[in-house]
Amino acid sequence: MRYFIAIGYILFLTACTNIEHTTNSSSGANPATLKCIDDGYELKAVEQNGIVIRYLCVNLENGKKCTSWSYYREECYLK
Repeated sequence: MRYFIAIGYILFLTACTNIEHTTNSSSGANPATLKCIDDGYELKAVEQNGIVIRYLCVNLENGKKCTSWSYYREECYLK
C-alpha cells in the first residue's frame, strides 16, 4: 500500500512541476509582439468578428503603425 501512495505522490509532484514550468515559461510568447513592447511601442489587437487576426505595433508619438511581424522582420519602421 505504501508503494502505491509513494508512486501517487511522485506523480502528483511531477504534474505540478510540469504545470508550473509551462505557465512560467516565455517560450510560447510571440517574439514579434514582445519586440514591439520591449522597444517601447504600443501593441494593438485587430479583431474581425470578435477574433484577433493580427497585432499592430504603434508609435504613439507619430502615429506610425506596422503589423507586429513586419516590424519584427524590419520591413516597416516606426520612427
